[in-house]
Amino acid sequence: MPQIPADKNETPTPQLTPDESARLMEDPPLSLDQDDEILASWIEEAERRGDEYERGEMGAIDFDEAIALARARIASFEREIARRAAQLDSGEVETEPVKPLIAELHATAQSSSHRHKK
Repeated sequence: MPQIPADKNETPTPQLTPDESARLMEDPPLSLDQDDEILASWIEEAERRGDEYERGEMGAIDFDEAIALARARIASFEREIARRAAQLDSGEVETEPVKPLIAELHATAQSSSHRHKK
């Protein structure tokens, strides 16, 4: 894509083809105004939570504890998926239509488990 010359203090700006311009008009990226609105919403939420914490309406936990709790919850889900998959494999449960979905969830859980053990 050809570049428009820029002075030494500016980042080069790409020259869009008519097709590229049309695509941007049809599906524009988030505008800066939207980014500002999203940021303002997050700031408002953080301030609300901070106020609740200061008033004693909300507790807090240590980061490492939060990560450990999240990992334990993921492991619990993975065990439940494995248990249900074993039931399906053993024939304890007759659910032929959902076997492919359970197998996919089981594979995803195993993949996730390997990533979290690092």
